[in-house]
Amino acid sequence: MSNRARKFLEQWKSEYVEPVPDTHRLREAVRLVTRCREAAVCARIPPQELRAAAGDDMIRNMLAALDAVSRDKTKAEPKSIFHRLLLAHMPSAHRRSFENELTES
Repeated sequence: MSNRARKFLEQWKSEYVEPVPDTHRLREAVRLVTRCREAAVCARIPPQELRAAAGDDMIRNMLAALDAVSRDKTKAEPKSIFHRLLLAHMPSAHRRSFENELTES
């Protein structure tokens, strides 16, 4: 496994994996794997390196990422309606830093 593939996968998941209802987890994992593979091809990362970075099972890797982000989301759920509305309209990259600020307060 290349270090580049591992870094790519972790960065990609941090940008694109969002919590989904349990009933949609598998479908979302398949969708995310497809998008991740497409992005890896564009980044010139060979499929076998990406698969190795995911522990040889992209679907399980994405399911684990979905579980982790769901647990994190539950812990960081904002209490006020203002914060919920703000987060709903914020790009995901900015949303994570805002959620981190909320949990540190």
